[in-house]
Amino acid sequence: MAGAPRAQMEADARFAEGVLYETQGDIPRAVAAFRSALEAAPGDEELAREVARRFLRYQQPGAALAILQPFSTNSTHYELPLLQAEGHLLQNRPTEALTALREAHKRGAPLAALVPLLLPVLQRPDALPAEARPLAFVRELLDAPHADAESLLVLADAYARLTTLDPAERSQSAEVLARTARRVESLNPATPEQQFGLAELHLRSGAVEQAIRWYEQARAAVPEASPLRRLVLARLADLYLQTGRAEPAREVLEDLSKADPMNVQVHFVLANLALEAGRPAEAVDAYRRALTLNPKLEAAYYNLAQALLALQQPQQALATMESARTNIGRTFLVEYLSGLAASQMRDYATARKHFLAAEVLASTSETNRLNAALYFQLGVTAERTGDIPAAVRAFEQCLKLDPKFHPAQNYLGYMWAERGENLDRAHQLIEQAVQADPHNSAYLDSMAWVLFQLGRPAEALPWMEQALATMDEPDPTMYDHYGDILAALGRTNEARQAWQRALELDPNNETIRRKLQPDPSAAGSAHPAP
Repeated sequence: MAGAPRAQMEADARFAEGVLYETQGDIPRAVAAFRSALEAAPGDEELAREVARRFLRYQQPGAALAILQPFSTNSTHYELPLLQAEGHLLQNRPTEALTALREAHKRGAPLAALVPLLLPVLQRPDALPAEARPLAFVRELLDAPHADAESLLVLADAYARLTTLDPAERSQSAEVLARTARRVESLNPATPEQQFGLAELHLRSGAVEQAIRWYEQARAAVPEASPLRRLVLARLADLYLQTGRAEPAREVLEDLSKADPMNVQVHFVLANLALEAGRPAEAVDAYRRALTLNPKLEAAYYNLAQALLALQQPQQALATMESARTNIGRTFLVEYLSGLAASQMRDYATARKHFLAAEVLASTSETNRLNAALYFQLGVTAERTGDIPAAVRAFEQCLKLDPKFHPAQNYLGYMWAERGENLDRAHQLIEQAVQADPHNSAYLDSMAWVLFQLGRPAEALPWMEQALATMDEPDPTMYDHYGDILAALGRTNEARQAWQRALELDPNNETIRRKLQPDPSAAGSAHPAP
């Protein structure tokens, strides 16, 4: 037996020699020394594994597998099939690698050792035969005892991807993922990467609130400079937006804009949130940042124009639409919003041109844009520029498209009432508008005026009083109407007080001034459209 210790000493000496050559970068001599070590102790499995591990590192998988082969039958250590799996992977033999990994699992290999070798196999499920059933193996590993959080998260991600290829498994995948998520939670994942992975796992299983909770934990833990931070914030913002929580979404997006200031979409969404929340000035700044980064972002031009209109800045809105024409071309919305801006400036002739151009564009490319809102604006601008027949046609088309469009009901009804035309139809339209919005002071005024024009001032008076009681700001036309109605009822002194108030609000109105002469005779004369 004295030969055995000498052989082992020889093997150890040759192995140490190989390690020395390896550290010197002399791989050929290291390989020769390691082979000599194996020849000295051919039955030493631990030595064989150490040498095979080095041959795999040298990209010599065939040699490594040959070294391990004699021990395959009798070995009980999980490291041997793990090394065999690595060798098969280097030879692009995923089926053999998967078989070796199954054997390693049977021998008690920890998930942390199995998973890195299993992932390359799972990334090419099409290269495996049907009988290999990698999905079943992954499920088995998900239930393995003594699992670590990182391995479970990696396996759950692989499982989720594999179930997309297996309709039979898809129906139960949510429960498998939820069960795995609960297990990972019990392991108290401490790193932001693991917390993010757990949030992703909850999201895949449909547990949105739990996902948000773990994304928030990852957000608190991840360093400011980490690329992961941007992904965490993006996920959180998306979930808050999906669940209708605008304020948390805004706060997360503000953080994301600092972490990723060149992200156009972040600025655009922040602008949309501000606009929807009634903060147009904030929206304007964010839309402008988005457009600075991407001058071709079409929707940002339109939304920016709307924000500027909300701020009563029509000239800037028009300038924005001019920039849009330059950068994205002439579109329906460019013309339509230009029309709204010109209307806000009371330049109704220019506004009408834009609305007519929008109609032409819509009729050739976007017929769904030929809607009630467009024809209402065409009607308003036609009336304001004195083209009454065109105004009537536009309002009638508006109501044909949307019979309940009450702004058009009121406008057309009042326009006819003011001109003393179609008074019965005017009364009917205004009545419908009032029913739709019974506290609208302009509609109440229109009802009073059409009744007055129908020769029913006593019925008109309570409507006029309601209009005055509900108006947001003092309106000279309403006080003028009030005076006319009172005068028709013989209440001259009260009528003069109403006209006096109208003149105070509109000092340059000569029609009202004439009514205040000693013997007014102009009651019921024309008034501007609402």
